[in-house]
Amino acid sequence: MEEYQGQGYATEAVESVVAWALKQSGVYRVEAETDPENKKSQRVLEKCGFAPIGIIGEERPRFYREN
Repeated sequence: MEEYQGQGYATEAVESVVAWALKQSGVYRVEAETDPENKKSQRVLEKCGFAPIGIIGEERPRFYREN
């Protein structure tokens, strides 16, 4: 819904999930994929500290964040 876009909700949600995941025993890396055309999702990942892996996954560009 457009009324909720640009308010940081996606960024906040991704940051929370990643912080939780990286606190789990044995988890040292979190990966995500986005549609290549979805620049907004890619920007959210970048704001959350993700970097491109350089690998194309099932949904296209893959990103990662390490602890």
